[in-house]
Amino acid sequence: MLSKKKKLFKAAVGQLIKSKGVESLTLNKIATEASLSKNLIHRYFGNHKNLIDQYCEETEFWLNKAYPLQTSTKKEHVTLFKDSLKQQFLSLNTNPEARKLMLWEITENNLNTLNLARKKEELGEIYLKESDKLFSDTVDIRAICAILVAAVNYLGARAAVQESAFCGIVVKVEEDRLFNMIDLIIDLIIK
Repeated sequence: MLSKKKKLFKAAVGQLIKSKGVESLTLNKIATEASLSKNLIHRYFGNHKNLIDQYCEETEFWLNKAYPLQTSTKKEHVTLFKDSLKQQFLSLNTNPEARKLMLWEITENNLNTLNLARKKEELGEIYLKESDKLFSDTVDIRAICAILVAAVNYLGARAAVQESAFCGIVVKVEEDRLFNMIDLIIDLIIK
Protein backbone atom coordinates (compact mmCIF):
# COMPACT_ATOMS: atom_id res chain seq x y z
CA MET A 1 0.00 0.00 0.00
CA LEU A 2 2.84 2.38 0.81
CA SER A 3 4.40 2.23 -2.63
CA LYS A 4 1.00 2.76 -4.27
CA LYS A 5 0.49 5.99 -2.32
CA LYS A 6 4.02 7.13 -3.07
CA LYS A 7 3.35 6.52 -6.75
CA LEU A 8 0.13 8.51 -6.52
CA PHE A 9 2.00 11.45 -5.01
CA LYS A 10 4.70 11.31 -7.69
CA ALA A 11 2.07 11.06 -10.41
CA ALA A 12 0.35 14.09 -8.89
CA VAL A 13 3.60 16.04 -9.08
CA GLY A 14 3.97 15.13 -12.76
CA GLN A 15 0.39 16.02 -13.55
CA LEU A 16 0.67 19.38 -11.80
CA ILE A 17 3.90 20.19 -13.64
CA LYS A 18 2.30 19.30 -16.96
CA SER A 19 -1.00 21.08 -16.41
CA LYS A 20 -0.15 24.04 -14.17
CA GLY A 21 3.65 24.33 -14.08
CA VAL A 22 6.20 23.98 -11.31
CA GLU A 23 4.82 26.99 -9.45
CA SER A 24 1.80 24.82 -8.56
CA LEU A 25 3.90 22.35 -6.56
CA THR A 26 2.66 23.25 -3.11
CA LEU A 27 1.97 20.77 -0.34
CA ASN A 28 -1.79 21.33 -0.52
CA LYS A 29 -2.05 21.14 -4.31
CA ILE A 30 0.00 17.93 -4.50
CA ALA A 31 -2.13 16.28 -1.82
CA THR A 32 -5.33 17.44 -3.52
CA GLU A 33 -4.15 16.21 -6.94
CA ALA A 34 -3.27 12.81 -5.43
CA SER A 35 -6.55 12.71 -3.47
CA LEU A 36 -4.56 11.85 -0.36
CA SER A 37 -3.83 13.53 2.97
CA LYS A 38 -0.96 16.02 3.02
CA ASN A 39 0.15 14.37 6.27
CA LEU A 40 1.08 11.31 4.21
CA ILE A 41 3.55 13.41 2.23
CA HIS A 42 5.33 14.20 5.49
CA ARG A 43 5.22 10.56 6.55
CA TYR A 44 6.52 9.13 3.26
CA PHE A 45 8.87 11.87 2.07
CA GLY A 46 9.62 14.12 5.05
CA ASN A 47 8.23 17.12 3.18
CA HIS A 48 6.90 18.03 -0.24
CA LYS A 49 10.30 19.32 -1.41
CA ASN A 50 11.78 15.83 -0.90
CA LEU A 51 8.88 14.43 -2.90
CA ILE A 52 9.64 16.89 -5.72
CA ASP A 53 13.33 15.93 -5.57
CA GLN A 54 12.45 12.24 -5.90
CA TYR A 55 10.13 12.95 -8.81
CA CYS A 56 12.84 14.98 -10.57
CA GLU A 57 15.45 12.29 -10.01
CA GLU A 58 13.19 9.62 -11.46
CA THR A 59 12.11 11.58 -14.52
CA GLU A 60 15.08 13.76 -15.52
CA PHE A 61 16.69 12.52 -18.74
CA TRP A 62 20.35 12.77 -17.75
CA LEU A 63 19.76 11.01 -14.42
CA ASN A 64 17.98 8.10 -16.09
CA LYS A 65 19.95 7.43 -19.24
CA ALA A 66 20.29 3.80 -20.19
CA TYR A 67 23.77 4.42 -21.62
CA PRO A 68 26.99 3.39 -19.92
CA LEU A 69 28.85 6.46 -18.72
CA GLN A 70 32.25 4.87 -18.94
CA THR A 71 33.58 3.71 -22.27
CA SER A 72 36.85 2.14 -23.25
CA THR A 73 37.57 3.72 -26.62
CA LYS A 74 37.33 7.15 -28.19
CA LYS A 75 34.94 5.76 -30.80
CA GLU A 76 32.56 4.39 -28.14
CA HIS A 77 32.76 7.68 -26.28
CA VAL A 78 31.97 9.73 -29.37
CA THR A 79 29.01 7.46 -30.20
CA LEU A 80 27.71 7.83 -26.64
CA PHE A 81 27.99 11.62 -26.87
CA LYS A 82 26.16 11.79 -30.20
CA ASP A 83 23.40 9.42 -29.07
CA SER A 84 22.96 11.23 -25.75
CA LEU A 85 22.50 14.59 -27.44
CA LYS A 86 19.92 13.19 -29.86
CA GLN A 87 18.00 11.45 -27.08
CA GLN A 88 18.01 14.62 -24.99
CA PHE A 89 16.59 16.54 -27.95
CA LEU A 90 13.82 13.94 -28.37
CA SER A 91 13.09 13.89 -24.64
CA LEU A 92 12.58 17.65 -24.53
CA ASN A 93 10.66 17.63 -27.80
CA THR A 94 8.16 15.01 -26.62
CA ASN A 95 7.93 15.40 -22.85
CA PRO A 96 6.24 18.53 -21.49
CA GLU A 97 7.33 17.81 -17.91
CA ALA A 98 10.97 17.55 -19.04
CA ARG A 99 10.72 20.96 -20.72
CA LYS A 100 9.17 22.56 -17.68
CA LEU A 101 11.74 21.02 -15.33
CA MET A 102 14.60 22.23 -17.54
CA LEU A 103 13.17 25.73 -17.69
CA TRP A 104 12.64 25.70 -13.93
CA GLU A 105 16.21 24.59 -13.34
CA ILE A 106 17.70 27.38 -15.47
CA THR A 107 15.41 30.18 -14.30
CA GLU A 108 15.07 29.61 -10.56
CA ASN A 109 17.49 29.18 -7.71
CA ASN A 110 15.87 27.09 -4.99
CA LEU A 111 16.61 23.92 -3.07
CA ASN A 112 14.94 21.65 -5.63
CA THR A 113 16.65 23.16 -8.67
CA LEU A 114 20.01 23.22 -6.90
CA ASN A 115 19.63 19.55 -5.94
CA LEU A 116 18.69 18.60 -9.49
CA ALA A 117 21.62 20.52 -10.99
CA ARG A 118 24.04 19.06 -8.44
CA LYS A 119 22.95 15.48 -9.11
CA LYS A 120 23.23 15.94 -12.87
CA GLU A 121 26.66 17.51 -12.45
CA GLU A 122 27.84 14.63 -10.23
CA LEU A 123 26.70 12.08 -12.78
CA GLY A 124 28.12 14.11 -15.66
CA GLU A 125 31.47 14.25 -13.91
CA ILE A 126 31.84 10.48 -14.41
CA TYR A 127 31.49 10.96 -18.15
CA LEU A 128 33.64 14.07 -18.21
CA LYS A 129 36.53 12.50 -16.28
CA GLU A 130 36.58 9.72 -18.85
CA SER A 131 36.38 12.36 -21.59
CA ASP A 132 39.32 14.24 -20.12
CA LYS A 133 41.46 11.08 -20.28
CA LEU A 134 40.50 10.32 -23.86
CA PHE A 135 40.52 13.81 -25.39
CA SER A 136 42.57 16.17 -23.21
CA ASP A 137 45.42 16.32 -25.71
CA THR A 138 43.18 17.39 -28.61
CA VAL A 139 40.17 19.44 -27.45
CA ASP A 140 38.45 21.02 -24.47
CA ILE A 141 35.74 18.36 -24.28
CA ARG A 142 34.02 19.98 -21.30
CA ALA A 143 33.45 23.23 -23.20
CA ILE A 144 32.23 21.30 -26.24
CA CYS A 145 29.80 19.33 -24.07
CA ALA A 146 28.52 22.51 -22.41
CA ILE A 147 27.89 24.26 -25.72
CA LEU A 148 26.28 21.28 -27.47
CA VAL A 149 24.10 20.27 -24.52
CA ALA A 150 22.88 23.87 -24.19
CA ALA A 151 22.11 24.04 -27.91
CA VAL A 152 20.25 20.74 -27.88
CA ASN A 153 18.30 21.78 -24.78
CA TYR A 154 17.17 24.97 -26.46
CA LEU A 155 16.35 23.42 -29.83
CA GLY A 156 14.60 20.38 -28.33
CA ALA A 157 12.40 22.51 -26.10
CA ARG A 158 11.75 25.07 -28.83
CA ALA A 159 10.81 22.42 -31.39
CA ALA A 160 8.02 21.19 -29.15
CA VAL A 161 6.30 24.56 -28.89
CA GLN A 162 7.33 26.60 -31.93
CA GLU A 163 6.55 25.84 -35.53
CA SER A 164 8.43 28.88 -36.80
CA ALA A 165 11.87 28.52 -38.33
CA PHE A 166 15.10 28.93 -36.41
CA CYS A 167 17.99 29.92 -38.66
CA GLY A 168 15.79 28.96 -41.58
CA ILE A 169 15.18 25.44 -40.24
CA VAL A 170 11.78 24.27 -39.05
CA VAL A 171 13.28 22.25 -36.22
CA LYS A 172 10.04 20.41 -35.49
CA VAL A 173 10.06 18.73 -38.93
CA GLU A 174 13.78 18.75 -39.73
CA GLU A 175 15.26 16.99 -36.72
CA ASP A 176 17.19 14.58 -38.97
CA ARG A 177 18.99 17.58 -40.43
CA LEU A 178 20.03 18.62 -36.91
CA PHE A 179 21.02 15.08 -35.97
CA ASN A 180 23.25 14.84 -39.04
CA MET A 181 24.95 18.08 -38.05
CA ILE A 182 25.43 16.89 -34.45
CA ASP A 183 27.31 13.94 -35.92
CA LEU A 184 29.32 16.15 -38.27
CA ILE A 185 30.23 18.73 -35.63
CA ILE A 186 31.40 16.09 -33.19
CA ASP A 187 33.32 14.22 -35.89
CA LEU A 188 35.06 17.41 -37.02
CA ILE A 189 35.98 18.57 -33.52
CA ILE A 190 36.81 15.24 -31.94
CA LYS A 191 39.31 13.33 -34.05
